[in-house]
Amino acid sequence: MIVLGLFAGLMLAAQNPINAKFSALVKSPLVASLFGYVIGVAILGVIVLVTGGGLLENIEAAMQTNMPVWFWLGGLCGAIYITAIIILFPKIGAVETVMLPTLGMIFSSIVIESFGWLEVTAIPLTVTRMLGLLILVGGMVIAVVVPTLNQRPMLQKAAPVVNGRLAWRIFGFIAGVATTLQTTLNGHLGVVLHSTYQATLIAFIVGLAVVASVMLVRERHAFRLVLPAAKYWWGWVGGALGSFYVLFMTIMIPVLGPGLTVALPIIGVMFGSLFVQKFGLFGSIKAAVHIAQIIGVILMVGGILIIKLI
Repeated sequence: MIVLGLFAGLMLAAQNPINAKFSALVKSPLVASLFGYVIGVAILGVIVLVTGGGLLENIEAAMQTNMPVWFWLGGLCGAIYITAIIILFPKIGAVETVMLPTLGMIFSSIVIESFGWLEVTAIPLTVTRMLGLLILVGGMVIAVVVPTLNQRPMLQKAAPVVNGRLAWRIFGFIAGVATTLQTTLNGHLGVVLHSTYQATLIAFIVGLAVVASVMLVRERHAFRLVLPAAKYWWGWVGGALGSFYVLFMTIMIPVLGPGLTVALPIIGVMFGSLFVQKFGLFGSIKAAVHIAQIIGVILMVGGILIIKLI
């Protein structure tokens, strides 16, 4: 499961630049997101058909239980995260758009696990776990923020100060919380349905409906771009990576709990992003790996080991 978590993070590290390139080609982040959800629904639909298990029967049986309605809404939380990233980049800049949701993911996973919310097995928040959390967050900040310190003036020009900057930062943190909620809810739904594939498919269907609704409000004209977007292979790959990422997270959460399920992909994303950056993969900007990035990733690994193993 630990290897699966790291691999999920590596897939996310590849998905981000692929989706960025695809979004630039179709000239709409929402179109790119919608197309990704369509591909994800198609892939997961085929998996569910092949594996069988009676999706409709499982849904009917689940609806007869006392399970709260929000356990069906993991896809909504995922769509909130995607929409938040689209909105936040021009508002607060690239660095904070990465850092704040990550902080939200880490803290929300620890809180959910510590109090046993959402039917998660409770793990007390000890001094040792707090120390590991601080090291994990410190490593993340070093890896993301320190390499950009010399670029602060340029970043500020690229992302001018806007009214309500504090509110946008809070929104970024909430986006990370939404990601943790998506993983937790999908994991529980998978247990109830006796199928992680079916739970992930439902999440993607809900996410597809949410993104389509946002497009109806904000970019109704962009629907005509979805079909032409199919000629770009980046969209197909990005959608596939996204579907398997959510599927892997759904598989891990009942076994590892929210804390480790969220933390492991973060490490994978960091290692994968360094590799992508080093060699300029997927059309990304090629740049040397900063020593602070290596130190930060090492600290993150140490923090997770302290949280889960000591």
